Amino acid sequence: MAKTRSTQRISLLTVAALSALFFASQPGRADDLSARIVGGEKVTDLNDPIFKHSARLMIQAKIHAAKGVPAEVVGRTVSWRCSAAIVAESALITAAHCLPDSIPLKDASTSFYRAPVEITSIEAFFGLSPREDSFWGLRHSHYIRHPEYRDNWYDLVRDAWNPPNPVNDVGLIFLQRPVPAGKTPVALAVPAKVLQSNTLTMAGYGRSDPTNAVEIPELRKVAVPFIKSLINRADFFAGFGDIQRPRRIDNPKGACGGDSGGPAFAAESSSSDSLVLAGIVVRGPSDDGGGCESSITILTDVRQYNNWITEQLSP
Repeated sequence: MAKTRSTQRISLLTVAALSALFFASQPGRADDLSARIVGGEKVTDLNDPIFKHSARLMIQAKIHAAKGVPAEVVGRTVSWRCSAAIVAESALITAAHCLPDSIPLKDASTSFYRAPVEITSIEAFFGLSPREDSFWGLRHSHYIRHPEYRDNWYDLVRDAWNPPNPVNDVGLIFLQRPVPAGKTPVALAVPAKVLQSNTLTMAGYGRSDPTNAVEIPELRKVAVPFIKSLINRADFFAGFGDIQRPRRIDNPKGACGGDSGGPAFAAESSSSDSLVLAGIVVRGPSDDGGGCESSITILTDVRQYNNWITEQLSP
């Protein structure tokens, strides 16, 4: 029997801020980029390890010329926000799709095209919300995406919901200066770490109100169970929803837009209060699969990338 493309759409979890342009949300694509963490709570304690290990990102890029890109948008600046975790005194980990080489756009006539971009600025902020941050964040010196990540990976597979091969949605940002006092790196989950039956705590600066486009980003956290690994063994599902038939449920809990790149922490051991980084928030169902109310989040499995991350962080 011939294979057919999965009908379950996915959504990457950045929040975009674009003027007269907007990220595409085309049927069958993974480009619906708006939503929030739901069912969680604000982080208010500066001694909470969640706060100590988390960061907020503002990313700006310039659109370059390419075939199919309208001349009037070339040179325009676009921006979006993501979340991140601190993995060294001057390094953050986030999702590779927060650091794109190209972005999907559509114009007023709803024509879709992919535009090459050059990231010009990454600023990292470390407060509970912008109210506690300085106007300027810590700027990046350089960044690295996993070399096998592709911005249009979802167009290259039959089943973007549960792809057979690793997506490699992981990247590192190196800062010009160390993170502020009171912020500390988190240890990486090792390959032997068992997540089954574990409760994970996801954190991020995404929206908590789907109707409020100008909501101030605040650090929130939500506890969800590990469900299972994807077929590729490099990503995993977490949450309370139905991964076979994702749909809106009552009292959902999960990560969403603006939370891309945010951490999912697990207890280092049953007898320890220390945390390890188990996952990186990357995607979830699109709106027709329940969106953020589906209570399903897909995360990059840090255990499977421990060696690559460690190599990049080595002097």
